[in-house]
Amino acid sequence: KSAHEKICTEVRDDGAYVDAGENDNLIVQKIEANPKAIGVFGFSYLEENKGRIKGLTMKGIEPTYATISDFSYPGARPLYIYVKKAHLKAIPGLQAFVTEWSKLWGKGGTLAKLGMVVAPDDVLAGSAKAVNDLPVLDGSQLK
Repeated sequence: KSAHEKICTEVRDDGAYVDAGENDNLIVQKIEANPKAIGVFGFSYLEENKGRIKGLTMKGIEPTYATISDFSYPGARPLYIYVKKAHLKAIPGLQAFVTEWSKLWGKGGTLAKLGMVVAPDDVLAGSAKAVNDLPVLDGSQLK
């Protein structure tokens, strides 16, 4: 492997990286036990545990609802789902699911009420348009 492949595609196995799986409560416990540890999980868990752990400031920007929502926090990332157009007719209920899903992540939607950070209006509008238009993803939309 090239140096790039080794650095960018392999997970460290020297003990510096600890996989805590999808158990966010376990990640919080591991961070709390080791003040030098860094964990990756949803913002709602940081909010729920702010008395026990603190967010990681990156490039001078703290993780807050506002900085995550407007993507100015370097660790912020959007949530995507991908649907193969051919499956919309082949899988009963898939189109209805995608339509319903798009209602859940907007302002006042169920996911926002559960702690998901809502994207800015222009991003929400673009996502709603994608649900309606179902454009083919060719990679040019990705950063």
